Amino acid sequence: MQELPRERLSIGLTGIAAMRLTIELTFDYNKEREGFGKPI
Repeated sequence: MQELPRERLSIGLTGIAAMRLTIELTFDYNKEREGFGKPI
């Protein structure tokens, strides 16, 4: 039980890191998108 706060922090930070990577990849993808031969 004493390690529970540290474990929660670790799990939270992992989720935040995954979210940041997902957002960065989404922005990169959106910059490359094209519709009818033109950038969106």
